[in-house]
Amino acid sequence: MTTTDSSFDARKTSMGIMNHAKRLHLLVIVLTCATSPGAFAGPWMTDYEKALVKAKEENKPMLLNFTGSDWCHWCIKLSDEVFSEKKFENFAEEALVCVTLDSPRGSARKSKNTARTASMKGRFRVRGVPTIVLLKPDEQEIGRTGYRKGGAEPYVEHLKAMISPHMELATGE
Repeated sequence: MTTTDSSFDARKTSMGIMNHAKRLHLLVIVLTCATSPGAFAGPWMTDYEKALVKAKEENKPMLLNFTGSDWCHWCIKLSDEVFSEKKFENFAEEALVCVTLDSPRGSARKSKNTARTASMKGRFRVRGVPTIVLLKPDEQEIGRTGYRKGGAEPYVEHLKAMISPHMELATGE
């Protein structure tokens, strides 16, 4: 093996390590974004007052998701199995105004919304998470639910059954 061959091998190895590092860096970015407090895909809002205005303007029920996104096992399952699924996202975008009210425990995830969430938990008498509160646009409570086994499709049907006696849903189905 000549000196030229060994320097070529070193460059090839160096480039391979750099490409691996770039891929790893990209993976870290994607995972960080996917697990951030605002990671709920689709129609999620964090400001209750703005969501209320939207619900009134669009005459849609509100879904309040009281969650502990970085510590609550059932909250994480609800997010992974229902809220992150296309079936739920499509339904929510058409028929609901969704608000996530998070109570993270990790200091890196706490935000100015934590105090607001605590206040909202008191206002709606939420004792544990996950708690889903459904409201009419006039803030009258429709009902409450939480995690349910089965995934997005049965969960959407469960929400529709809860809401339909109280108001007409705007869905394209």
